[in-house]
Amino acid sequence: MEAMGTLASGIAHDFNNLLTVIMLNAETALDAAPENSPLHASLQEIRRSGTRAAEVVRQIMTFGRKNPAGRKHQDVNLMISEAVAMLRHAQPLGIRTRVNLAPSLPRIHADSTQVQQVLINLGNNPMHAMQNEHGLLEISAVAVLCESEPSIRAGLRPGRYVRITVRDNGHGMDAETMARIFDPFFTTKSPGKGTGLGLSVVHGILQLYEVS
Repeated sequence: MEAMGTLASGIAHDFNNLLTVIMLNAETALDAAPENSPLHASLQEIRRSGTRAAEVVRQIMTFGRKNPAGRKHQDVNLMISEAVAMLRHAQPLGIRTRVNLAPSLPRIHADSTQVQQVLINLGNNPMHAMQNEHGLLEISAVAVLCESEPSIRAGLRPGRYVRITVRDNGHGMDAETMARIFDPFFTTKSPGKGTGLGLSVVHGILQLYEVS
């Protein structure tokens, strides 16, 4: 994982340089294009995609532990709602998304982009697996009090936490697949359908939230 993080950071750095050129030229072209023209709309789409790509680069840098994320006190319900809105935009027909958020959850000290990236990656996988079925993806969040011995052994200090759960009613994974889900570039999808980095990035992000 450490070696893959170093490789990912180098690739992300080079890609970020190319992305900067794309974004600068898109902005210049936007200034010159008539506002109501199809060209202007296409350039806006390039800019939106470029902004999203920049966020992905940031997550890859986080995976490589080369770019520590800035954390703030965040509204959990708002972060989840924004992530779900992005998931619903791309969800296949027949898939339902249910959100159960407890009111007045305590704020957490986190990076909102990181949390949303985790939720999107965890949501995309079951959506892809259930795309030919009538599937249900459920995301919930509740406040919990951590005092149990298993939680403490897992590295959590006693105290209040917010537990976010992502659940689906898909067919699940066999033991062999489950043993490799965090391996970088491991994927069960057909060529061209997945990179195998989604859960590796999730793993890398959540490691940064371990209690020292």
